[in-house]
Amino acid sequence: AEHWSGPDSGPRRAGDAAFKPRCRQGGGDAMAKPLSVAIVGAGMGGLATAAALRRAGVDVTVYEQASKFARIGAGIQIGCNAMKVLRALGLEARMRGHSFYPRSWNNRDWRTGDIKFDMIFGESAEEKFGAPC
Repeated sequence: AEHWSGPDSGPRRAGDAAFKPRCRQGGGDAMAKPLSVAIVGAGMGGLATAAALRRAGVDVTVYEQASKFARIGAGIQIGCNAMKVLRALGLEARMRGHSFYPRSWNNRDWRTGDIKFDMIFGESAEEKFGAPC
């Protein structure tokens, strides 16, 4: 499928004010229709992709095999660059409302337990990298 903003205009990008994603199937003079995307998986990547596409005006349907969302594992660490993406999607305030700053992330020697490195998080890391880590 190709993306079109209209039959008489040139290509546009999602950041353009008049952007309305459209697709044309086949070839020739087929009529343009709104773009519709299916995303399989409602994990972090699937939901972030759905949010970004919806902000760009794309019709999105997310499919997930799990019957309900539940906590699995110990937690999710969102890196600074990932938080910048979530900020651009308007999700930062919600994320901050359900999260906390870990003290640090460290790596230890498997045999001795000695700390190999210790990356400090919190306000100092946010100041340095421009987003919470």
